[in-house]
Amino acid sequence: MGDEFSYLLDQIAQENRFDTARERRSLIHQARLVDYEPDEGAAAQGWLTVTASAPGVIPAGTALAAPSDSGRALIFEVGSLSEAEAGKGYGVDPAVNRLPAYVFEEDPPEPPPGEPGALWPQGARAHPSCLPRGATEA
Repeated sequence: MGDEFSYLLDQIAQENRFDTARERRSLIHQARLVDYEPDEGAAAQGWLTVTASAPGVIPAGTALAAPSDSGRALIFEVGSLSEAEAGKGYGVDPAVNRLPAYVFEEDPPEPPPGEPGALWPQGARAHPSCLPRGATEA
């Protein structure tokens, strides 16, 4: 009994120090002591390009795979968990396969080899409502 009590006291003592705590909730409680609210974090997000061969709907929650530089497949999930639970889907249509993406930079990067031309048409200029590069106010 004394050995178990000693173990529990040691565990509690470790959880009270920031550098030895093992449980996330202990670290959150310690951060709140100094009025810091840790962010819960979020999964990585990104845009997926899908080329449709026929009109249809991709249901939220569908797993899609893409090759990585190492050759292993990267798995992406379409939409979010709440969208999947609500039964949301994303419409696809081959008629819009070639819509150009809108780029927010004046000097877009060069496309990878084998990809279609630049996303920003040659000679195009930023819309007059956009601030010049480096400007922080109008």
